[in-house]
Amino acid sequence: MGGVVDQESNDVVAYDPDCDIVNEAYEVVKAYIRSNHMAIGQLVDVLIEKETLGSDKFRVILSEYVDTSKEQRETTAWTELVTC
Repeated sequence: MGGVVDQESNDVVAYDPDCDIVNEAYEVVKAYIRSNHMAIGQLVDVLIEKETLGSDKFRVILSEYVDTSKEQRETTAWTELVTC
C-alpha cells in the first residue's frame, strides 16, 4: 500500500495503487483536465483578477468551452462508476 498526503491535515492517507477504481478515476480526471485546460485557464485568470466567481459567471465561462449537455452525461456516467 502507498499513501498520499491530505492537503488539509498533512496526514498520510493510505490507498491501494492497484485498486481499479482509483486508477480509472485518476485517468478520468487527467483526461478531463487535458480536454478542458482552456476553460480552466480562463477560470483561473478571472479568479486571479477578481478572487471570487459567482455561479452564473462560472457557467458563462464554462459554456464558452464545454458542451454542458455532454458534461452532464459524463457526470452521470462518473457517478455511476463511483457508486459501483
